[in-house]
Amino acid sequence: MGTEQLVDVTIYQNSTTAREPASAIEPEDVIPSSDDAFVTALERMNTPVTVDEITDQLLRPSRPPVSVWADIHEQLYQNRLPQLDTDGHIEFDPQMGTVDIPVSGDEDWLLDSSLGRISIGFLFAIVALLSLAFATAVMVTFMTVGV
Repeated sequence: MGTEQLVDVTIYQNSTTAREPASAIEPEDVIPSSDDAFVTALERMNTPVTVDEITDQLLRPSRPPVSVWADIHEQLYQNRLPQLDTDGHIEFDPQMGTVDIPVSGDEDWLLDSSLGRISIGFLFAIVALLSLAFATAVMVTFMTVGV
């Protein structure tokens, strides 16, 4: 028969740090309500990021009690991030607890297109320089042979 062992965990808080009361901050107050605003906030972070990092960022600069932090973390992990993942706005890995912003196909096309233009520009410059060098060599040859 299995027995469960309960372990007491003590959390120490620095009493000199000003903390907001637990009722002052609700998840709805710090988690952006629109998908676009939330994705924009995530884009400002260096993704991939953890749910912990997102929670910390959303709560800055306040330092709420651990219970408030946990409520916001739970709301993100169980509801908001999975929904944004389902809608295709982000890539959320619940096993790793990480969030990444997917690269859209439009950005890939722009990157490929820009690299193609740059490559063609370099190719044109090299051909022009080689043509100029060849023309100079021909002119020097005719001038030395003609004298």
